[in-house]
Amino acid sequence: MKLCAIYSVYNGLELLDGSIKQIEKSVDTIIIGYQEYSHYGIFAPGVKEFMQRYEGRAKFKVVCFKPRFGEEPKASERRKMNQLITVAKNMGNTHFFMSATDHYYETKQFVKAKEIAKNYDATASKMYTYFKNPSWRLTPIETYYMPFICRLTRETMVRKGDFPVYVDPSVCVYPHDDFYEFGEDELMMHHFSFIRKDIKNKLVNAAARRNFKNDIPKIIEDFDNFNGVGEVPYFKDNECEIVDNIFNIPLF
Repeated sequence: MKLCAIYSVYNGLELLDGSIKQIEKSVDTIIIGYQEYSHYGIFAPGVKEFMQRYEGRAKFKVVCFKPRFGEEPKASERRKMNQLITVAKNMGNTHFFMSATDHYYETKQFVKAKEIAKNYDATASKMYTYFKNPSWRLTPIETYYMPFICRLTRETMVRKGDFPVYVDPSVCVYPHDDFYEFGEDELMMHHFSFIRKDIKNKLVNAAARRNFKNDIPKIIEDFDNFNGVGEVPYFKDNECEIVDNIFNIPLF
């Protein structure tokens, strides 16, 4: 197995180093696909300069993605990921997994899961989601999954369509005939989705913004006022449980 980690980056840069740290020794290649403009055409100052810390380092390949303004955001995300998958193929990788700056894996779990995943076309895990504080974790866990390590073939791509479990439409990997679903005791992705220095920047530029566009001021107000007790803003069926900050993420 020659394993490639593919990172899609626009904002949330404060989380990227920590995410990479957990998996760097267990992968052969790390491709970072960054964009200076969001899918809505909003410029991100400093992201190009931030990428300089990775350029020229062993294992790393930095790629600039340019959105087509007016393209549907999820379609733009799929086009970006397919561009990065092509780079991974051309570099001779046999397997890959997709990640964002706020995706973290426990290193020991990752290493064990890697050995299982090498035997399948596609795999996926459930996730823990965190809100505002890296020690505040949603309970119960969310009902969707994140693809994990998948095989790279000539046919491999992400496309709009089905996947064996419910995932974001921008990460539906094909083919997925031989599929493995990791149990909660085997592998969980830790999603620090609402852990940000600038929560407004995340919400305004999210590809899924259409789901909550008119509610952004209210979400930000509720986010600022939330103290970890009771119903979690935006996540209406969840509360928070207090857990250890195992990745030592700062409280922004």
